[in-house]
Amino acid sequence: MRLALIVNIWADWSFLEHTLRIMRPLVDGVIIVGSEKSNKGEVSKIPIKWYTDDLYIREPQFHHSMNSETDKRNYGLRIAKEQGYTHFLTSDSDEIYEPERFLKAKEMFLNPELKGLVCPTRVYFGSPNLTIGFDGTLVPFIHKLSPNIHHEFNKLYPFAWDK
Repeated sequence: MRLALIVNIWADWSFLEHTLRIMRPLVDGVIIVGSEKSNKGEVSKIPIKWYTDDLYIREPQFHHSMNSETDKRNYGLRIAKEQGYTHFLTSDSDEIYEPERFLKAKEMFLNPELKGLVCPTRVYFGSPNLTIGFDGTLVPFIHKLSPNIHHEFNKLYPFAWDK
């Protein structure tokens, strides 16, 4: 397994430092897909310290925010494929995972039939101590990077299946 962490970011660069401190040791590489413009045209310059080999700039391509976010996520997948990663995890800059749980989940990919995992979320409110705990929402987690995999907006959300 060669696992890429693909982080999508605009404006919240201060979170990224904390996220990468925890996540970088758990993955094989980091791809940061950043932009200086929001989906609404607001401007926030990328801090100079983030101009590294990990940074790939992708400005919004569409007028609808969901389309632009999906485009950025697929851009990150394309880079991961080009760089020879076999698995990926896409996240925002403020998403972190508990290292012990993360490594246990990563071990599940010793089973070559496993294509991907989801995980529950724990939401925090302005403090690392203020949370409602796990809220029941499942989000995409580590997935196998196949040639045809891509992100797509689920128009049926919050339902994942039709019929």
